[in-house]
Amino acid sequence: MKNLFLFLLSFSAFVFSQQYGSERVQWQLNPEISVLGDFFVNYFDENNKTEAEMKEVELSFQTPLDPFSRMKVFLGIHKEDTEEEEEHYHLDLEEAYVTWVGLGPNISLDAGKFKTPFGVYNRWHPHALPILEYPLYIRKFFGDEGLSGTGFSANYLFSAIGTNEVTLQGLSYDGDNELLGHFKSYFDITPETYFELGISYFSKDKKFYGADFTFLYEPSGKAKWSHFQIHSEWGKSDKNYGYLFLLEKKFTQRLTIGGSYEYFKEREEINSSTKSYSGILTFWQSEFVRFRLHLIEENFEGMKDKKAILQITFAAGPHKHEEY
Repeated sequence: MKNLFLFLLSFSAFVFSQQYGSERVQWQLNPEISVLGDFFVNYFDENNKTEAEMKEVELSFQTPLDPFSRMKVFLGIHKEDTEEEEEHYHLDLEEAYVTWVGLGPNISLDAGKFKTPFGVYNRWHPHALPILEYPLYIRKFFGDEGLSGTGFSANYLFSAIGTNEVTLQGLSYDGDNELLGHFKSYFDITPETYFELGISYFSKDKKFYGADFTFLYEPSGKAKWSHFQIHSEWGKSDKNYGYLFLLEKKFTQRLTIGGSYEYFKEREEINSSTKSYSGILTFWQSEFVRFRLHLIEENFEGMKDKKAILQITFAAGPHKHEEY
């Protein structure tokens, strides 16, 4: 009887371990899922109007596929711009691509749909931007959602006076095949000071050129509590140009204050220029919830547009609040 009991106990343990092991393997095959919401409360000074809107819900699916490749998919649920009182939302495919690593020394390759590295912030997802939306010059050149395309992207890292990165992309964009290139060089001036320079090129029916730089100071051992950043981007097409200038100071682990100035000039129009000033206050309630207040004034052809926007961003999952 004792031997029978030991046999049944051993057999039960074996069956349980097999079932649990199978479930664990199956769980490991599932992608890592993250969910993020971006909620806005807008106040417009021109008509003294306040409105609330669910700007976006983002779904992120990421997973390694095998030792040679990994996958990222981002879906966005956006509010439709309609004159109807009832709110309508639609689902967009923001990004979906596979990345191969280890193709050569410091070489990787992407295939699919992705945001492009024209400048710095165009690559980021909207909720991760330190400003309200994509830089003014990006929106004027490529639309409110920035520049993205479907195709291939090759990336190469190498060391020569700092660390350097070259990105070349062949894209299908607006029904045409286009080429984008980006070069970035970054290095530490001191153990506490970081500097980055970049140049961009995009060829469409007209050519676009860009440049960017970032200066970051983080006291040793205090990066979570304090930093100071200067960032600027500049873009030019055949006839138009614009730029962004941003200052940002982190005072505590939760509190950051910043300000930005943006300018865009349409050379075809003599007096057609847009200027935008903004003050930005960011408070992290936790790693899951962020509050951000934007105070914005935009000047266009002598007209001023003032607005205040409270942005509440909440996220869950292993890749919450990631830039891209």
